[in-house]
Amino acid sequence: MAAPQDSEHIVRRYIQEVLEKGDMNVFEELVDPNFVSHDSSAQHIGMSGAGHRETAKQGINELHKAVGNLKYDIDNISSQGDQVTVRGTVHGTHRGQLMGMAPTGKQARVPYTATVRVVNGKIVEGSSQWDVDEVKRQLTS
Repeated sequence: MAAPQDSEHIVRRYIQEVLEKGDMNVFEELVDPNFVSHDSSAQHIGMSGAGHRETAKQGINELHKAVGNLKYDIDNISSQGDQVTVRGTVHGTHRGQLMGMAPTGKQARVPYTATVRVVNGKIVEGSSQWDVDEVKRQLTS
């Protein structure tokens, strides 16, 4: 099992380089081949909810097409055992098709919570929660 600081560093790097920048080379480096997502919100951004790493890659690519200036602020990160929990705010500009909505050019900002399991330096499992209805409200008001 990796030291807590190592696991937190891996998750920070995933957020900063993969989720924010869309770097799929870093995705390949950090995500285990048997990765499983339990993200119930994922179906709204092009992912099908619980799935595997290829579905996660597709969802990240779709998110980057739909949202410009994507930023994941990290307010708190902590680890216990092989689990890392992150709380923060995700924000960006709606520039492409998202959740059935044509681009609005509007900013959206919502809190998120993610729990990620890191084993032997690889992300093996993850889930995140964010308020889909709040995103839709911000983009349509």
